[in-house]
Amino acid sequence: MAPSGADVEADTQEAVKHMHSLSGPANTGVSLVQDTQEDLNAADSFQDTHLKPLRVFDAVIRERADVWALFSIITELI
Repeated sequence: MAPSGADVEADTQEAVKHMHSLSGPANTGVSLVQDTQEDLNAADSFQDTHLKPLRVFDAVIRERADVWALFSIITELI
């Protein structure tokens, strides 16, 4: 026979009385998950702040190297 609704409710209330909040490593894990978005935002900011100028510099240097190689070929032909 299945337990009645009153029995289930009484058992649930009894179980809730014995529950305790998490502490220690569990709280640290929750804190870590909450700080993850801040870390991702910082990484995006780092990319915009530092890597973007380096990419521009790299593109300029590559262009100069291509021009220099072309100039070297032309001077050898002359």
